[in-house]
Amino acid sequence: MELKEIFEKVKSGRAILITGSGAHMKAIGANGKEFPSGTQLSERLYHECENFNPDDPGDLQDSSEMYLETHSAQELAEFLKTNLYVKEITKAQKDLYRIKWLRVYTTNYDEIPRLATADDDQTYVPVTLDTKYEPKLINERLCVYLNGYINNLTEDKVTTELKLTGKSYLVSDYIEKSQWGSIFNSDIESSACVIIVGLSLNYDLDIKRFICNAQIKDKVYFVNKADISDDNKRKLGRYGNVLPLGIEEFTKLYSDYILKNPYVSDNPIMYQSFERYSQAYSLSVATIADVHSFLLLGNYNKVPNIWYKRSGKYLNIVDRTQIENAVNLLSNGKKVLYVHSNLGNGKTIFIEELKQRLHGLGYEIFTLQNEYPNCIHQEIRQISQVKGKRLVVIENYFNFTKVIEEFGYYCLKDIQFVFSARSALRDIRVVDVTNFLSLKEGESEFINLNKLDNHEISMLRVIFERNGLWGRLSKHTAKQYSELKDRNKGNREFQSILINTIHAESMRRRFKKTIKNIKEMSGNYYNALVLALLVKIMSLNISATDIGRIIGINIAMEANFVSNSDVKEILDFGSGKAEYNIKSAVTAKFILQELGYDDAIINVLIKVAEYANSYYMIEQYNSVLRNIISYSHVKTILGTGNKEAFLIRYYDSLKNLDYYKQNSFYWLQYSIACTNVKRYDLAQKFIDNAYEYFRTTDTVVPFQIDTQQAILNMLRIEESESAETPELYEKAHKLLMKPIVSVKDDPAKQITVFKFYVRNSVAEHMKSADAYKDYIRYCADAYNKVKRYNQTNASDWTKKLEKKLLKASIIEKE
Repeated sequence: MELKEIFEKVKSGRAILITGSGAHMKAIGANGKEFPSGTQLSERLYHECENFNPDDPGDLQDSSEMYLETHSAQELAEFLKTNLYVKEITKAQKDLYRIKWLRVYTTNYDEIPRLATADDDQTYVPVTLDTKYEPKLINERLCVYLNGYINNLTEDKVTTELKLTGKSYLVSDYIEKSQWGSIFNSDIESSACVIIVGLSLNYDLDIKRFICNAQIKDKVYFVNKADISDDNKRKLGRYGNVLPLGIEEFTKLYSDYILKNPYVSDNPIMYQSFERYSQAYSLSVATIADVHSFLLLGNYNKVPNIWYKRSGKYLNIVDRTQIENAVNLLSNGKKVLYVHSNLGNGKTIFIEELKQRLHGLGYEIFTLQNEYPNCIHQEIRQISQVKGKRLVVIENYFNFTKVIEEFGYYCLKDIQFVFSARSALRDIRVVDVTNFLSLKEGESEFINLNKLDNHEISMLRVIFERNGLWGRLSKHTAKQYSELKDRNKGNREFQSILINTIHAESMRRRFKKTIKNIKEMSGNYYNALVLALLVKIMSLNISATDIGRIIGINIAMEANFVSNSDVKEILDFGSGKAEYNIKSAVTAKFILQELGYDDAIINVLIKVAEYANSYYMIEQYNSVLRNIISYSHVKTILGTGNKEAFLIRYYDSLKNLDYYKQNSFYWLQYSIACTNVKRYDLAQKFIDNAYEYFRTTDTVVPFQIDTQQAILNMLRIEESESAETPELYEKAHKLLMKPIVSVKDDPAKQITVFKFYVRNSVAEHMKSADAYKDYIRYCADAYNKVKRYNQTNASDWTKKLEKKLLKASIIEKE
């Protein structure tokens, strides 16, 4: 790449700078001496330790360790201040740090970055790995001191925060284990380029781990001295491109370039967090193999011809009836659509088809891919300024509420949104979204994709017939095909029809062999695969890089893993990025549920929790911690084995993590899990814990706990007759009749619990307890509440419930 291309990337404000000791050479210290390099500082330390001649005079870890063996920690702190306080810096250093970098990272300890920008409107804010992460800091002009900051230096921090002595490297949190390490990695991945000045990498193993990535090598540039040796150039070339310029020539050339090519403020940005939609064209009919790959493995990106049309109709895509509804809703001004379905029932394909339709109607469409903190704010601002109709698509929207909230800061006149989620999670953050985007009544709509209508089933049947996919069902009659609508055969759900068609037992044999082969591979490949599947099934916002830190291998970069034929049966690495995709959500769920990998699932999720617990102040990982305990997520991985043993073992293994110990949401979810396996004794104990802790958290409101307590009471009444029945019913009824007092309270949750009131077993148990009059009164109260609810939120089910409650409240049974 030519220098002008590099300079353009730097000029964009999306480049990061990493500096080492070589970048600070020639500065003058407070002691009047020339500023030391790392090697020179080591030599000065050894010099203070008399009568010692080391084999490697540049070993700073050993020299500082030896200094501490002959001097006190306080003396070392004073020595460092004397040698590392700065009096005067060079013009090149000032010019380097005054460039508008996205962020600056340094392995140095001194104040040169701050001194260089002292006259600017905004100087650098110093942070270290021990600095508490706060989202507002991201928008500051930051210099992240990876090895510690001289102005923070105390006697205690010489061997902890300051990475200098050998012991400090062992005691302090390494970069990859810190919250700032996560941001560092995100910056490296998403930045336009990475400029490294004065860093040899000889002793910087932490930095090596972050940039040792074939996907980013082409955008890493080492600015080194002009006379760099061929050997050092060769070594650095493993990690990036070497520019033998020196800091003086680099900054001079950049300054000259800026004079000739001044910054233009309205240059369009390159999107990293979002993907701007561009039309793909299908020029020929997909082959049978293409269709099979698409339906069973979900490879629609690799099979563009799957979108081929003839006479305006897709040949191999089920054109969902709801597409027309969604287009009409958005065309008529609906601000938000919530698209939901169970796993494998077609959300992603539906959204892709919707984007094609809307693009043809003149929409600019932006789909969130990653939430990179270094560029997400700029991209949201840019999207808000694009002219014309815009659609923002966010899948698994509940993981990205901070992004949605930020959109609310801008004018949303011509911006509409499509949010997707699993059906069980479709409404968990709806109230927050409504507030963030200031939505009025009637400006949002849910679209349920779980059931195929008759026309859609007919289209699917034709696609299967055209491509010979019926297999053992090929000779079945039309009546037998219609069984795909039956609850026990296909249940009108794409996922169920697909599994029924390809025969679950053959899938089980095939994938059992595949997983067995992966388990026999060396390393942690098996655990990495399990976690990759869990990320998909549980909607966890975890990247391949995160998996690398959790399990110990980056699955998108490990050559043996990526190239393995068994792995490629399940995962796809063909995006060109350091990431992966699950080939099929149906396959992922089938593997985890059907093949009995409970031990591996629990062990891997514990590792995830421990990892995310270290970064819980970052919204992404806070969301992960919530998602992995949410019963709505956990139930998607429940297999065919002992569900009670799995749930209790899983939740119990997490209870001692700091994030969960006094977390009301954790205890509520544990209670819900126990309720669902009929361990009502434990469920009551854990819901008591939830009540106790709810005052200390903002993730759970009493309404949620009240509703679950009412459900628990009604289940206990329904399933066992006892003297406690009247008391349990009275407590449940009082909880359900509480008025709505918070915008986060969902009255529909209360209404759903009234289904227990009209069950015969409940009525009979109240009658046996001589409390039937109370039962009638409770039904009357519930009837009035449901009637009021139906005035604005009626559905077929709530209308039927209203009638049943009326009947129960006025007719006394014999």
